[in-house]
Amino acid sequence: MVDTCSRWPEVHVMKSTTSTAIIKCTKTTFATHGIPHEIVTDNGPQFTSAEFGTYLSNCGIVHRKVTPYWPQANSEVERFNRTVEKAIRAANVEGKNWKEELDVFLLNYRSTPHCTTGKPPAVLLFGRNIRNKIPVPPTSTTADDIPVTVRQHDRERKEKIKSYADDHNRASSSDVKKGDTTTYDPKPYIVEEKKGPSVLLKRPFERQIMRNESMTRKIPDGKDVADAKKRGLQNCGQQVSEEKKHEKQNEVSIRPKRARQPPDYYGQS
Repeated sequence: MVDTCSRWPEVHVMKSTTSTAIIKCTKTTFATHGIPHEIVTDNGPQFTSAEFGTYLSNCGIVHRKVTPYWPQANSEVERFNRTVEKAIRAANVEGKNWKEELDVFLLNYRSTPHCTTGKPPAVLLFGRNIRNKIPVPPTSTTADDIPVTVRQHDRERKEKIKSYADDHNRASSSDVKKGDTTTYDPKPYIVEEKKGPSVLLKRPFERQIMRNESMTRKIPDGKDVADAKKRGLQNCGQQVSEEKKHEKQNEVSIRPKRARQPPDYYGQS
């Protein structure tokens, strides 16, 4: 479990991932930090069960499930899971007890400034940092200044990461909207609703599915095809004219040949 505001993590070692076992762990966490307003999970069976839904409803918690097959929607938890897995593997390679090393890892993680917020998770959650074995100089930042600086740092960091990812993946804005026919499987789907980057897809006599908009492609209708052909002809004409212009520029001029005459022999002019 990761608090999306402070990035404070809670880790429980479990032998089972059933709804009952997860509810037991959440009760332990809630007893320490209180009951949250909202929980974000994936669409695993332990989170979509009636038992887990009833438990959250009784606690007054809003349950928000991310888009299926799109782990980026819960990136904070997914990234932390990779970090924990790396720490456990390192402990096993060094021949140490990974459960004991997990506590050491959590202590250091919670007291180290996070790359996104710029503050340690403990400072954002408790208003003060927790002590570890690494000496840290005192800071002059007050508790009132923390929310403003953290939100600004968090926003700038996310914008930078998004810009880098969009450039790396050559991302473009999606033109999919409600009522469009899109491709997801071999058979087309109709867009019933669009919620941010997610779209609700529907086929006749089939259940609705939620997917990320990047996983769909709009099927153009007759008007779109005509406009595309018109734009294609215009682009083709421009391309041909540019190619002709380029060919003229690349033409190599032939050097003039000099007039040849027989050489002058000795005593002759």
